Amino acid sequence: QLTVTSNLSTEELPSELSSKLIGPRAADCKAILDRHFAWRYATSSPYGREDQQKLLSCLSEIESTTSQGDAWNDSYLPAMATSLKRSLSRDFPSQNDGAEEFNARDESMFENYEFIQSSLSRRSKTIVWGGTIHLVKSLDAISLGKARLHPFGEMLIYKTQAHPFVIATSSLGGSFGRRKVQPLAAAPNDSLEARAFSRSSRDSVYLDSANLKK
Repeated sequence: QLTVTSNLSTEELPSELSSKLIGPRAADCKAILDRHFAWRYATSSPYGREDQQKLLSCLSEIESTTSQGDAWNDSYLPAMATSLKRSLSRDFPSQNDGAEEFNARDESMFENYEFIQSSLSRRSKTIVWGGTIHLVKSLDAISLGKARLHPFGEMLIYKTQAHPFVIATSSLGGSFGRRKVQPLAAAPNDSLEARAFSRSSRDSVYLDSANLKK
Protein backbone atom coordinates (compact mmCIF):
# COMPACT_ATOMS: atom_id res chain seq x y z
CA GLN A 1 0.00 0.00 0.00
CA LEU A 2 1.15 3.53 -0.74
CA THR A 3 2.02 4.62 2.76
CA VAL A 4 5.45 4.85 4.33
CA THR A 5 3.97 4.02 7.74
CA SER A 6 2.75 0.53 6.82
CA ASN A 7 5.86 -1.13 8.30
CA LEU A 8 4.59 -0.24 11.77
CA SER A 9 1.28 -0.84 13.52
CA THR A 10 -0.73 2.10 14.83
CA GLU A 11 0.30 0.99 18.33
CA GLU A 12 4.00 1.30 17.42
CA LEU A 13 3.84 4.51 15.40
CA PRO A 14 3.56 7.04 18.27
CA SER A 15 6.61 5.63 20.08
CA GLU A 16 8.66 5.28 16.91
CA LEU A 17 7.85 8.71 15.57
CA SER A 18 8.48 10.55 18.84
CA SER A 19 11.62 8.57 19.70
CA LYS A 20 14.01 11.19 18.30
CA LEU A 21 12.47 14.16 20.08
CA ILE A 22 14.26 15.43 23.15
CA GLY A 23 13.02 15.84 26.72
CA PRO A 24 9.37 16.29 27.71
CA ARG A 25 8.43 17.01 24.09
CA ALA A 26 8.92 13.35 23.22
CA ALA A 27 6.35 12.25 25.81
CA ASP A 28 3.96 15.05 24.83
CA CYS A 29 4.01 14.16 21.15
CA LYS A 30 3.78 10.45 21.86
CA ALA A 31 0.57 11.09 23.85
CA ILE A 32 -0.85 13.37 21.14
CA LEU A 33 -0.12 10.86 18.38
CA ASP A 34 -1.31 7.90 20.42
CA ARG A 35 -4.63 9.59 21.16
CA HIS A 36 -5.20 10.22 17.47
CA PHE A 37 -4.19 6.80 16.15
CA ALA A 38 -6.32 5.10 18.81
CA TRP A 39 -9.06 7.69 18.18
CA ARG A 40 -9.55 8.43 21.86
CA TYR A 41 -11.61 11.57 21.42
CA ALA A 42 -14.59 12.08 23.71
CA THR A 43 -18.03 12.70 22.28
CA SER A 44 -18.11 15.97 24.19
CA SER A 45 -14.73 16.97 22.73
CA PRO A 46 -14.41 15.57 19.21
CA TYR A 47 -11.38 15.83 16.97
CA GLY A 48 -11.02 19.44 15.82
CA ARG A 49 -8.65 21.99 14.34
CA GLU A 50 -6.82 22.52 17.63
CA ASP A 51 -6.03 18.80 17.79
CA GLN A 52 -4.96 18.90 14.15
CA GLN A 53 -2.52 21.75 14.84
CA LYS A 54 -0.98 19.89 17.77
CA LEU A 55 -0.45 16.86 15.55
CA LEU A 56 1.03 18.92 12.72
CA SER A 57 3.36 20.70 15.16
CA CYS A 58 4.69 17.39 16.48
CA LEU A 59 5.13 15.98 12.99
CA SER A 60 7.00 19.10 11.85
CA GLU A 61 9.46 18.63 14.70
CA ILE A 62 9.86 14.94 13.91
CA GLU A 63 10.27 15.78 10.22
CA SER A 64 13.32 17.94 10.99
CA THR A 65 15.09 15.44 13.24
CA THR A 66 17.92 13.16 12.20
CA SER A 67 19.63 10.39 14.12
CA GLN A 68 23.26 9.49 14.41
CA GLY A 69 24.26 6.54 12.27
CA ASP A 70 20.76 5.08 12.01
CA ALA A 71 19.87 4.79 8.32
CA TRP A 72 16.31 3.62 9.05
CA ASN A 73 15.44 6.66 11.14
CA ASP A 74 17.44 9.05 8.96
CA SER A 75 15.21 8.30 5.98
CA TYR A 76 11.99 6.74 7.20
CA LEU A 77 11.08 8.80 10.26
CA PRO A 78 11.11 12.15 8.40
CA ALA A 79 9.30 10.52 5.46
CA MET A 80 6.63 9.07 7.74
CA ALA A 81 6.15 12.43 9.42
CA THR A 82 5.90 14.21 6.06
CA SER A 83 3.37 11.71 4.73
CA LEU A 84 1.22 11.97 7.85
CA LYS A 85 1.36 15.77 7.70
CA ARG A 86 0.01 15.72 4.17
CA SER A 87 -2.80 13.41 5.25
CA LEU A 88 -3.75 15.34 8.38
CA SER A 89 -3.62 18.66 6.54
CA ARG A 90 -6.56 17.50 4.45
CA ASP A 91 -8.81 16.77 7.47
CA PHE A 92 -10.57 20.14 7.35
CA PRO A 93 -10.70 21.33 3.73
CA SER A 94 -11.28 25.07 3.30
CA GLN A 95 -13.74 24.53 0.47
CA ASN A 96 -16.01 21.73 -0.60
CA ASP A 97 -14.12 20.76 -3.75
CA GLY A 98 -14.04 17.00 -4.11
CA ALA A 99 -11.67 17.12 -7.06
CA GLU A 100 -9.07 19.19 -5.22
CA GLU A 101 -9.18 16.87 -2.22
CA PHE A 102 -8.97 13.78 -4.43
CA ASN A 103 -6.00 15.14 -6.40
CA ALA A 104 -4.13 16.12 -3.23
CA ARG A 105 -4.58 12.62 -1.81
CA ASP A 106 -3.37 10.94 -4.99
CA GLU A 107 -0.42 13.31 -5.27
CA SER A 108 0.54 12.25 -1.75
CA MET A 109 0.22 8.61 -2.78
CA PHE A 110 2.59 9.27 -5.67
CA GLU A 111 5.13 10.99 -3.42
CA ASN A 112 5.05 7.96 -1.11
CA TYR A 113 5.50 5.70 -4.12
CA GLU A 114 8.56 7.66 -5.25
CA PHE A 115 10.08 7.44 -1.76
CA ILE A 116 9.52 3.68 -1.55
CA GLN A 117 10.86 3.16 -5.08
CA SER A 118 14.02 5.12 -4.27
CA SER A 119 15.12 2.33 -1.92
CA LEU A 120 14.56 -0.45 -4.48
CA SER A 121 16.71 -1.63 -7.36
CA ARG A 122 15.73 -0.71 -10.91
CA ARG A 123 14.89 -4.34 -11.65
CA SER A 124 12.36 -4.56 -8.82
CA LYS A 125 8.76 -5.44 -9.59
CA THR A 126 6.32 -3.26 -7.68
CA ILE A 127 2.78 -4.29 -6.77
CA VAL A 128 0.55 -1.49 -5.50
CA TRP A 129 -2.61 -2.41 -3.59
CA GLY A 130 -5.21 0.33 -3.48
CA GLY A 131 -8.69 1.46 -4.38
CA THR A 132 -9.41 1.01 -8.09
CA ILE A 133 -10.44 4.65 -8.46
CA HIS A 134 -6.89 5.67 -7.48
CA LEU A 135 -5.08 3.14 -9.66
CA VAL A 136 -6.94 3.68 -12.92
CA LYS A 137 -5.05 5.35 -15.77
CA SER A 138 -7.69 8.02 -16.38
CA LEU A 139 -10.81 9.46 -14.75
CA ASP A 140 -11.78 11.83 -17.55
CA ALA A 141 -15.33 10.42 -17.53
CA ILE A 142 -15.88 11.41 -13.87
CA SER A 143 -16.42 14.93 -12.55
CA LEU A 144 -16.10 16.11 -8.94
CA GLY A 145 -16.18 19.87 -8.95
CA LYS A 146 -14.47 22.21 -11.39
CA ALA A 147 -11.02 20.61 -11.51
CA ARG A 148 -10.05 17.55 -13.51
CA LEU A 149 -9.33 14.39 -11.54
CA HIS A 150 -5.75 13.13 -11.62
CA PRO A 151 -5.53 9.61 -10.14
CA PHE A 152 -2.30 8.03 -8.99
CA GLY A 153 -2.36 5.67 -11.99
CA GLU A 154 -2.30 8.62 -14.37
CA MET A 155 0.56 10.28 -12.46
CA LEU A 156 2.52 7.05 -12.58
CA ILE A 157 2.32 6.95 -16.36
CA TYR A 158 3.08 10.59 -17.10
CA LYS A 159 5.68 11.24 -14.41
CA THR A 160 7.68 8.00 -14.66
CA GLN A 161 6.90 6.71 -18.17
CA ALA A 162 5.88 3.43 -16.55
CA HIS A 163 3.51 0.96 -18.20
CA PRO A 164 1.40 -0.37 -15.31
CA PHE A 165 -1.06 -3.23 -15.55
CA VAL A 166 -4.15 -2.50 -13.47
CA ILE A 167 -6.48 -5.14 -12.03
CA ALA A 168 -9.72 -3.70 -10.66
CA THR A 169 -11.36 -5.48 -7.75
CA SER A 170 -15.00 -5.61 -6.77
CA SER A 171 -17.25 -7.72 -4.55
CA LEU A 172 -20.63 -9.39 -4.73
CA GLY A 173 -21.18 -8.90 -0.99
CA GLY A 174 -19.50 -8.33 2.35
CA SER A 175 -18.88 -5.30 4.54
CA PHE A 176 -16.66 -2.22 4.67
CA GLY A 177 -15.38 0.33 7.15
CA ARG A 178 -12.88 0.58 9.98
CA ARG A 179 -14.34 2.36 12.96
CA LYS A 180 -17.88 1.67 11.79
CA VAL A 181 -18.35 -1.52 9.79
CA GLN A 182 -21.30 -1.50 7.43
CA PRO A 183 -22.69 -4.20 5.11
CA LEU A 184 -22.42 -3.75 1.37
CA ALA A 185 -25.69 -3.26 -0.48
CA ALA A 186 -26.83 -6.37 -2.34
CA ALA A 187 -25.62 -6.38 -5.95
CA PRO A 188 -28.46 -6.26 -8.52
CA ASN A 189 -29.01 -9.39 -10.58
CA ASP A 190 -27.86 -7.64 -13.75
CA SER A 191 -24.68 -6.22 -12.17
CA LEU A 192 -21.23 -7.22 -13.41
CA GLU A 193 -20.53 -8.99 -10.10
CA ALA A 194 -23.75 -11.02 -10.13
CA ARG A 195 -23.33 -12.04 -13.76
CA ALA A 196 -19.68 -13.03 -13.22
CA PHE A 197 -20.47 -15.31 -10.27
CA SER A 198 -23.56 -16.80 -11.91
CA ARG A 199 -21.21 -18.55 -14.34
CA SER A 200 -18.78 -19.81 -11.69
CA SER A 201 -18.85 -21.80 -8.45
CA ARG A 202 -15.58 -20.31 -7.20
CA ASP A 203 -15.29 -17.54 -4.62
CA SER A 204 -13.18 -15.38 -6.95
CA VAL A 205 -13.41 -14.73 -10.68
CA TYR A 206 -10.94 -13.03 -13.03
CA LEU A 207 -12.35 -11.27 -16.08
CA ASP A 208 -9.97 -10.24 -18.84
CA SER A 209 -10.83 -7.51 -21.34
CA ALA A 210 -12.55 -10.00 -23.67
CA ASN A 211 -14.84 -11.31 -20.91
CA LEU A 212 -15.66 -7.81 -19.71
CA LYS A 213 -17.14 -7.02 -23.12
CA LYS A 214 -19.52 -9.99 -23.03
